[in-house]
Amino acid sequence: MKALSMPRRLAVLAAGLFILCSAVPAAAQNFKPFTFLRFIETEHFRIIFPKESESTARTLSQYADGLYERISSLLGITVPGKIPVTITPHTDQFNGYMNSMPYPHIVLFDTPMDPEWTVFENSLKSLFLHELTHAVSLSSRGPFLEALHRIFGGWVYPAGLNAPLFMVEGVTVSFESLDGFGRANDPVIKQKLRQAIHEGKFLTPFQVSGVYDLPPDQAAYYEYGGLFSAYLQDTYGMEKYASLWQAMGRRFYLSPVVYNSGYYHLFTAVYGITFTQAWDDFQASLALQGLKENSDIIPLKGPRPFIDAMAAGDGRVFLLDRRGRKILAYDPAADSLETLGPADSSAYYFGISHDGKYLLVSGYRYADSLAAAAAEEYRTDTGRRTGRSWKNLYKAGYFRKGLIGIGSDLHANTVVYQPFSGEREILFAGSEELVFSNPCAIDDSWIAFVAVRRGIRELCVFNYDTKQTFTLHSSLEDDAERWRYIRDLRVSGGRIFFSYNHDDRMYKLGIIDVSGIASAAPLGTVEAFFGETDFSGGVFSPVAVNGEIYYRGAFASRDGLLRYPGIPQGTAAALEFRPWEGEAEARRNRQVQEPPPLECRKYFAIRYLNPFKLWLPTVSVRYESDYLRFGGVGIASVMIDPTDTNTVILQAAADIPAAMAMVDVQWQNLWFGIPLTVTFSDKVDRMTGDSYRATRAGISGSFSRGMGNERNYLSLSAGVSAAFTATNPKDGSSAYTWGYDESRYSASLGIGLTSLRRQSWQFFGDGISGFAYGRSQFSAWEPRFDGIIRAGFESRFPLGLSFYGAWDETGMDLHGKSRTYGGSHFDSLASSEYPAPGSLDLTWLAGGEMAIKIFSLEIQKNLSHLYFNRFYAAAAYRAAVYDSQGHPDAQGTALAGDIRLAQSAILRIAPVISLIPIKAVPISVEPSVWGAWKLSNTLNKSAETWTDHVMFGFSLSLGW
Repeated sequence: MKALSMPRRLAVLAAGLFILCSAVPAAAQNFKPFTFLRFIETEHFRIIFPKESESTARTLSQYADGLYERISSLLGITVPGKIPVTITPHTDQFNGYMNSMPYPHIVLFDTPMDPEWTVFENSLKSLFLHELTHAVSLSSRGPFLEALHRIFGGWVYPAGLNAPLFMVEGVTVSFESLDGFGRANDPVIKQKLRQAIHEGKFLTPFQVSGVYDLPPDQAAYYEYGGLFSAYLQDTYGMEKYASLWQAMGRRFYLSPVVYNSGYYHLFTAVYGITFTQAWDDFQASLALQGLKENSDIIPLKGPRPFIDAMAAGDGRVFLLDRRGRKILAYDPAADSLETLGPADSSAYYFGISHDGKYLLVSGYRYADSLAAAAAEEYRTDTGRRTGRSWKNLYKAGYFRKGLIGIGSDLHANTVVYQPFSGEREILFAGSEELVFSNPCAIDDSWIAFVAVRRGIRELCVFNYDTKQTFTLHSSLEDDAERWRYIRDLRVSGGRIFFSYNHDDRMYKLGIIDVSGIASAAPLGTVEAFFGETDFSGGVFSPVAVNGEIYYRGAFASRDGLLRYPGIPQGTAAALEFRPWEGEAEARRNRQVQEPPPLECRKYFAIRYLNPFKLWLPTVSVRYESDYLRFGGVGIASVMIDPTDTNTVILQAAADIPAAMAMVDVQWQNLWFGIPLTVTFSDKVDRMTGDSYRATRAGISGSFSRGMGNERNYLSLSAGVSAAFTATNPKDGSSAYTWGYDESRYSASLGIGLTSLRRQSWQFFGDGISGFAYGRSQFSAWEPRFDGIIRAGFESRFPLGLSFYGAWDETGMDLHGKSRTYGGSHFDSLASSEYPAPGSLDLTWLAGGEMAIKIFSLEIQKNLSHLYFNRFYAAAAYRAAVYDSQGHPDAQGTALAGDIRLAQSAILRIAPVISLIPIKAVPISVEPSVWGAWKLSNTLNKSAETWTDHVMFGFSLSLGW
């Protein structure tokens, strides 16, 4: 197929603008309230930071330009101007991101990473390199499109149209791994793909472009994409790989055959083979033979069980099901599995007391999107909280009369001892090149932990009394490889358990007998066992109960709790104690050389809100007397500052018939610690054929917090608004001269409490939510109140319940719409199959719906460019109760006096379809067809035609 001509290329770009701009993320809560920022500059970057992160910013400035030059030279792509990089220390979750809109800018979280996830030689440098690779690769543009980009800004985004998500994330994961570390070199990532191959569930390229939505692979584009990009670089060289990215910034191809369209066609042109052949070769390169099945599996409830943490004590195995938000306990003696109690949705780690009576659950607390690490204590007999919790502590466990865990010092982490009463003690201090994980108490004197120095893991033991630290080593020839990728360190029954992978195959069982560590250290040895069996699913999170070993098996679409079969087979070795070479580096009093100073200046967000960084010419039209009339020309623009604290969406156009400028502005700001939105519009509107000038302004804010945990969330919202209207005198004058004849001021308040959570593959979700909203004008006390309650029970029974009610002293119709306050908050629940006569003026309205899922059929296959996720059907009973006020056209069954019940039986049928018109922004489409049998009309025998019995409707919802 020939390349698109230049006009057609521009048409493709412009056609995607609506989706692209709609997908621009709203302002992100990256800082605490009232945070003042400064910045320093290098040749290619402007680094923005609060005072707490100044040392991190100066450290980054030392190598930022060098990394840019490296990535830019590898890909042959440059980014014009200085790239803004924002550093925030105000969240405890390690992450970062790059936002291409309206210009490339990077945000880094100045908080420590967990080496259980993966390891880098330098965590700060690798995080920055990952996000910088996004900025460079997605800036690929040919000469003409580069010129267009300089004029119109961020929407000229050819790589975003071409690059599938597995390439968008694949290039970053592979580049973070160029020096032998990172996810593309991590055997735990390779095992996920190898397990999928073993089970015949290896995902297709279309699926890993962001459309597959079943666990655990909603973000599979990182893993598949990272390994595939690394495979291309290793097999065909970096030069061809760079050519592919350059091609994605120059040309577009369209074909009804997915794997001959867009990126896939460009791939064939660059590599000389079809993409599907390269994907098959990639899959073959990962396949393993000789995996053994373990049939001794303990059944877990639910269709897709996943285990986030395990611990053993009190004769039981404790499991954390974060997705199901519950703590499970398996009793081997009784062969029973029970739900111990609810768990926070942010929980990720267990610590258990020596007597097995208490469980520590580590997770996060959220202030909107800012996370704070915390550990919560539970009783293992009842599953209830004890009321004790500890903040700013990761991976907490019990030690002596207190806790051992991981603390944080910006992007560096620490090993800390937190007495139940007393000050926290820092035992070891890390850096970007020295990180720690999984401190576990062996006894009241000894602690085991994992240290990672410049990307190399070591198993360390520390004596709290003597302050001596050792690493454990064997005389095996591959000793270093056996420790390099260890994970899931636990201690139970006088033994250290861990998972290891020394041969780039599957994770295996590791055991160290430390029951006699007091007499063995420092000159003796302890016995170790390294399992050599490659089990399907691997061996993760091993623990022991009553002499038997249990572990988590990570399968392609679920986790399994398995009992290790028989006597473990493997390699025995004696481990000797060696003084830990990193101890001096980890002491708090070490001398740290400060980076050279750079000029530091104050940061002002307003200077970055330039409407011409992303803008598009627009044409306005007006509907007059049943025809469309040209209104004028204008622009639409999106403005975001580099910290993502401010987002402004602007639409402005000339309204030639009204001789005025139509303006519509929305500004969201987070500097005050809550999303604060200011709106202003000034334009000519029409109603019932008459035109009038409407000037509107408003300000609103919202607040969200977990109610002591992350299962139940409280949300508050409030706002005030003003509206001024001026009638058109119809004398041809400018709308600016029309005199305002009406002004209206109002306020709104909303409050909600919810535990309802709906996974992408669910219909109703699980939990309950309640929301109440109030609105009133200032000129007269004529309030409007809306209330909504929803509940879902999908995990137990596919049932959903919804109830609503409203009171409006200005009057509303049967669907909850008000002339004064507009639409209702329960519009999707209203009985829209029953008509709402214009003269029906309700003060109150109540209703609800009870729905049951009939079936949900998983498809997970594509047809051409459409990907079909699932097809579902649901039946519902829906009803509304209201005072008909004797209105002759009011429908429904009479209950008492003028009170009527409008009831219906509903059938909904819908597929869930994904498509990728812009490769970087997959879209989910749910076209729902529904039919309503109007039970009230049938029972009343008031139906005159078939349309009085039944009604059909169609709805379309989008998500990304």
